[in-house]
Amino acid sequence: MAGHYKKYFLLLFILITTTSLYASEFLKIQAKKGDGITVILNRYNLAAFPCNVDTFLKINSLERNDQLQLAKTYRLPISVYDYNDKSIRSTIDNNDYDLAVYIQHYNELMHENGLREYDYRSDKQLWVPIHALHCISSEEIKKSSTVEEEEEVDVNLSDHKEHTEQEDKEALRIETFPIFGADYEKTPIYTE
Repeated sequence: MAGHYKKYFLLLFILITTTSLYASEFLKIQAKKGDGITVILNRYNLAAFPCNVDTFLKINSLERNDQLQLAKTYRLPISVYDYNDKSIRSTIDNNDYDLAVYIQHYNELMHENGLREYDYRSDKQLWVPIHALHCISSEEIKKSSTVEEEEEVDVNLSDHKEHTEQEDKEALRIETFPIFGADYEKTPIYTE
């Protein structure tokens, strides 16, 4: 019987140790004035996934209707990995290329939005949102990565030039319209 209790306490010790180590891997932030659960999760692009909300509540021992305390430290459903300078896939031990691209875009977005002081390649801290690993399918990640790449390709749509008949004619006169700015204030007039 005593051996049974030893196994139980050993299992409990391992569980507590593992849980505390796992919990220390979450990104920690301090609540600011006006922050609520939804506000913080939206700021870090996490609110769209119910598993992020549930994880945030669980790791911070909160209920859905709880208010956050100003300047208190909270853990976000973002695991922080030590980036190994090789690849995202080897850092997180997952060979899914689309997942790696998704995580890279997430980290770059957080840096662009000023939520990360440094790029993950500089500070060697890779942020991996929990939903990317546990809540969305690889098809959704692939679709998300494909949409982002298509958006990047079409950034110069405003550079489109259209040929018009007026370009073939000589202008009757040139008038000045300062409202268009210095580069475009001289406007050709083709018709009366």
